[in-house]
Amino acid sequence: MFIPNSQIDFAHKKNLKLLLNSEMCVYIIQADLRNKKIVCSIKQVEDEIREQNENEFWTNIKPNMIVKGKISKFTDYGAFIDINNSGIHGLLHNSNVGFFGENANSVFEKEIEYSFIVLNIDYDNKKIELGYKQLQDDPRKELYKKYTIGQELEGEIIKLFSFGAVVKIEEKVNGFLHISECEYGLNDMREAYKLGDKIECKIKDINMEDFKISLSRAFKYDYEVQ
Repeated sequence: MFIPNSQIDFAHKKNLKLLLNSEMCVYIIQADLRNKKIVCSIKQVEDEIREQNENEFWTNIKPNMIVKGKISKFTDYGAFIDINNSGIHGLLHNSNVGFFGENANSVFEKEIEYSFIVLNIDYDNKKIELGYKQLQDDPRKELYKKYTIGQELEGEIIKLFSFGAVVKIEEKVNGFLHISECEYGLNDMREAYKLGDKIECKIKDINMEDFKISLSRAFKYDYEVQ
């Protein structure tokens, strides 16, 4: 039997010596019985196996399923994951990598297997969205647990808007100061504050579900009430 180069699968085509003395399944694509010539294909067998595996994959994959995977490609917006070594890839968006805005290329390495959770599946377009942080303990619980309502602290303004400011309390912990919690009569936060200002604040509210801290200004008065 003869196997044309075009009918050899990619893995063996890179090194034809692997075919020597090896036993494998082939698909007969042409049989000339009169001249006793048979032409076969390895590639077609591999294509049929691949198609069967893909059909089985899409039948069994479900949302909330835990899968294993390796990084096949990094992108600006995340990474593509080879799911269960199937050759079928899912997208891990950067928003699903970590709790503090980490990018996939700063957390993962190629050739290392990680666990992911299936978030969404588009069966029609064969697209899968994966999550990683959803399987991890949220470190913000411990960070935010040490703060209490009414607590006074110093923070640094890192974002400034007309209606309020984002105040850095510590590394990875921010609070929001609304203009209504500042000086009376202030119409625009940018009139009284600038980026980098260190200000005294008081914690007005803590939302442990969304990990948000609301602040008010804590003013220090130099006079004694008579």
